[in-house]
This record gives sequence, C-alpha cells and structure tokens, in this order.
Amino acid sequence: MGIGRKIRRRRKELGLTQSEVAAAITSASTISLIETEKLSPKMEIVKLLAERLNTSIDDLMDNEMKEDDKLLGEWMEKIEHSICEMRLEEAMEQLHLLQGTDSVVNHSTAKQMIELFTTQIELEEGNHQQAQDRLTQFEEKWLPVDGLPKVNALYLFIKAAYLIDEGWHEHAFNCLEQLKEIKQSLPLLYMPHFLILYARCVAERRDCLTSYKHLHEAKQHLVNKGRWIELCKAKIVKSTIDQLFEYTSDAYNELMATEQLLIFKGECGLLNLVYYNLGRIAHKRGLLQEAIESFAKCMQVVQVPSGRLTADVELALAQIFFEQDRLTKALEYANKAMSNSYNFTIRCNIYLLIAEIKRHEKKNDEQQQALLEARKSALDSRNKWLNKKCNESLGHFYYEKGDYQKSSFYLIKASTFTEQEF
Repeated sequence: MGIGRKIRRRRKELGLTQSEVAAAITSASTISLIETEKLSPKMEIVKLLAERLNTSIDDLMDNEMKEDDKLLGEWMEKIEHSICEMRLEEAMEQLHLLQGTDSVVNHSTAKQMIELFTTQIELEEGNHQQAQDRLTQFEEKWLPVDGLPKVNALYLFIKAAYLIDEGWHEHAFNCLEQLKEIKQSLPLLYMPHFLILYARCVAERRDCLTSYKHLHEAKQHLVNKGRWIELCKAKIVKSTIDQLFEYTSDAYNELMATEQLLIFKGECGLLNLVYYNLGRIAHKRGLLQEAIESFAKCMQVVQVPSGRLTADVELALAQIFFEQDRLTKALEYANKAMSNSYNFTIRCNIYLLIAEIKRHEKKNDEQQQALLEARKSALDSRNKWLNKKCNESLGHFYYEKGDYQKSSFYLIKASTFTEQEF
C-alpha cells in the first residue's frame, strides 16, 4: 500500500476531513493529490502529517520511500567524507550524480544539502565570490530552515567558514555560538572542523588559551581517527594562529613537518597553503628572496589559478617588490591581486599599498584616490582596525598637502571610530 492510501485510511479512521488534515500544513487539494497517489509528498510534509494523524513516519512511508531515504543518507555520507578529505573533484562528481537520481526530485532537504555542499566546495577551492553568491541564493530560497536541524547546522557551519575567510570574525563568532546550540545535528565528520573554526575566531579576539584548547581537541580527535589529511589542515591553521600570536618558530616547525608528511603521502592538495604560510614567515623575518621562492612554489601547486589564495600571494609579492624599491613590479602585482580578489579586506590592503607606491612616485592625485578607495573597502569589510588605519592615512595625506581641515576631520574619525559607524 502506497503512502497516499495509508494517509487516506488513517484520516478515515480518525474521522477527519482533508481540510482538517491539511490545516496549517498544506492545502486540501494537495492532500487529495497525495491520497490518490498523484503527488509524492516531501519528507517535511510526511513528518507533519504523521503528527497530525497521530501515527509514526514509518507507518506512513512505503518501502520505496524508506529505501530512497537510506540511499540519500549513504550518498550524503560519501560526499561528507570526500569534502573533509579534500577530494573535492570527487565530491563534486558525487553531487552531480546525486542530483540526477529520482530520490532528490521531491526531497527538499536533499536539495538543500546539495546546495550547501556545493557552496562548501567552492569555499575550499578558494572561489569566494561563487560561494558568496550561492549562500545568498540559499538564504533567499530556503531560509528560515526551522525544524530541519541538520540543514540549519550545516548552513551555520558554512556561513561561519565563509565569514572567517572574509575577515568578519565577530559575525562568524555569532554563527558559531548559534551552531553550538545544535552542533549535535552537524555531521560527525565535521565536529573537529567546528572546533577549528571556533579556534580561529577566538584567536582573532586574542584569546590564546581558548584557541589552542579547541585546536588541541580537534587535532587529538583527528589523530585518534587516523584522518591525517584533515590533521594536516589543522596543523596549517595552527601555524596561522601561531603567527598571529608571534610564535613564528612554532609556526615554521609546524609547517615544515606538515610539508614532509604531505610529500611522503603523495598528497599535494594542501601544499599550496604550506608554501604560502612559509612565504609569510620568511617575509616577516626579512628573508625576501626565500619568501619569493616559497610564494612561487605556492603558485606552482595552487589548485585554482585565480581566487583568494592567488590574490593573497600576489599582494604579498607586491609588498616585497615595494620593499625592494621595484615600484613598477610592485604595482603590476598589486593590480593582479586586485583582479583576483572580491574580498574587501584584501582590496583595502591592496589600495593602501598602491597609495604608498603612488606616494613614492609623487603622484598625489592617484595616491588620494587609492586612499579613498581603501577607506571604502574598509567600511565594506566591517573591519574597524582597517577603517582606523585608512582614516589615519587620509589624515596624514591631507596634512602633508596643507589641507588641515580635512586632515583634522579624518584624524578625529580615526581616534573616535567605533563599530556603530557600520
């Protein structure tokens, strides 16, 4: 007996009309279509109807629907494994195959999970603009996702990861705080990554102890489960946090050990991040040629020829060339970075560097324009420290030009700036 006939029989047993069953769930005409087997109900509708009819989902679902849900669960688990282990092409292929199955056609939860997994892959590949577009589309189409904790948990996880990468750490922290309330609904494979995201967020708040505590817990879990690729990713994150807290030697040692492990295992997918961070450390130490060589290695193994990481590397190279007084080369790489970045924080730093280049070239009008663009990007990034820096730079610029009124305006804004200005 199909699900429609089971609903009709149970409705008759309770003496209910189609309108009474449909109230606040769907329409009476939809119930009619379901009962006559002309429409296959979504799982969310089945759950609500089971409650209304005082029965269980298992009693209503036919064997075919149960098999579909079992099959979907197996697909989702495979995709989760592929994403966590950085086998992104394989994950994308699995998603394309799943989208073509009959099981997904009337299963909105499956569609939502597919959209979120696709967004996560875009993020992992460094395609932040595409990820942002997908998140916006998901929010417009599906939010709120009340009553679907697994979807909501995955959405909050991916949203937090995106916000952290964009430098919006306070917003990311708010997402993670919401996620803590329903983290049991997050796929088990994602739990160490939730801890890693939390560590990154609290590190930006300069909470060293809490950050390292969460990182240690995540790494221990990954070691115990033998998930070495994800462990390497956690080690790279730790190195970035080490750099934030000025533990440069610890960061360097962590990265060198991770590089050796990745090469030994023949896994090159994360080497780009290793070489990028080694380049940053060499730059900080004043070893400019070593930094250039590390950034060059990063670009050789980078998975996506354009995007966030490429922009980060090009900006770092532009800064090095500027320090070497190679202004033409510095401007060339700054412009390359600009063309590869949609991130407001990066764009602000690029504009600030361009302003410095133009100051050295004594091109005041172009310096002024770059500083104004930097301030606009800082406001868009919601980064109060960058905004303060831009206001200070504009204040000094106008002071040197003798425009003391504008100089005072921006210097006062720099000294009194608060988050309320957003």
